[in-house]
Amino acid sequence: MSTEIGLRELLAIFKKGRLFILAVTLAALLLGVGYAYFIYTPVYQASTLVDLLPYWTGPGYNESTIFADKARTKTFLKQCLIRAEEENIPAGALTALSFTEVKNTSLIEVRASHQDSRLAAAASRLAGEELLMLARRQRLESLDRQIKTIETSLQRLDQEIDPGDDSSAQGEQLQQLLENRGLLLYELSLAWGQREELTENPVSASPPWLSEGKTSSPRVTTSRLAFIATALILGLLISSFLVFLRGYWYAHA
Repeated sequence: MSTEIGLRELLAIFKKGRLFILAVTLAALLLGVGYAYFIYTPVYQASTLVDLLPYWTGPGYNESTIFADKARTKTFLKQCLIRAEEENIPAGALTALSFTEVKNTSLIEVRASHQDSRLAAAASRLAGEELLMLARRQRLESLDRQIKTIETSLQRLDQEIDPGDDSSAQGEQLQQLLENRGLLLYELSLAWGQREELTENPVSASPPWLSEGKTSSPRVTTSRLAFIATALILGLLISSFLVFLRGYWYAHA
């Protein structure tokens, strides 16, 4: 028995099952319209730019990458969720956070997505502030370590300059020790100055380092048309395949 099927036979099969194809396609179309207009919810995306420049420990842009990686950790997300609860921001607004370092800058773009545009904006700003607070805390810890190291070096240097006996430094050796002491005092004053500046200027009072971008609106019309078109095509393909399969089976059974 030949299993080949001719064009006329194929057309006859589709003609015979045209009502089934029409019904299934129409049902799929209605499902697509129902989903697009009654179930589908658009998602908004908000962004906040964070400038880490005042918290950097040195030149280069590698710290943006470092802090972006830290912001992606569960520990950082947990901290954001704790603060979100305090500010009555739903945890769901923070589940789709993303952190992207802007190439060759000190900036990190914080994005949040949510069905409510206001919550998306609030979540991106909260995460941006938390990122700045993290950078600020780590910079303060670094300065505290630096200050402690300098003070220890100064104590050791003072003992060399005036040990309290006849073995005190003289001449060029004393001059060198005094110059080193002056450099350490200068470094100490810089470190204390930076620490005081960070202490007196909390993140919430530093708008230059945190700027909210626009909340992007999703292409709702385009998305709905895509859902409807997809449903229409799938309904047509599936129904046509089923009609062909049924006709072929009966024709060659």
